[in-house]
Amino acid sequence: MEYALSEAGGVTVVTVDGEIDASTLPPLHAEILHLLQRPGLCLIIDLAAVTFLDSSGLSLLIEATNRLRDNGGRLAVTSAVPHRLRVIWLTGLDQFLPLHDSLDAALHHMRTTA
Repeated sequence: MEYALSEAGGVTVVTVDGEIDASTLPPLHAEILHLLQRPGLCLIIDLAAVTFLDSSGLSLLIEATNRLRDNGGRLAVTSAVPHRLRVIWLTGLDQFLPLHDSLDAALHHMRTTA
């Protein structure tokens, strides 16, 4: 698993590629925890290139959402490949995590909602 960070109009984007599971998660988890220290952070996690997402990856998304809400920030999850988000829908986490079908849609959401 690899990831890259970028900024787009005040929004931090983490683009993830490969499998997210308990064995590959630690570097991504550490990076996101580091990012979460920024008050009011707007964070998008792009899962379009993720080929597998297990419960440890889902836990990271929940943890990030909770910490951001407590710190005045926001999280959105995106994937241009809808079946990549299937595990989120199946677990009901789509009621908790803002999901978008493109990075542009997630960026628009971040810029137009408070």
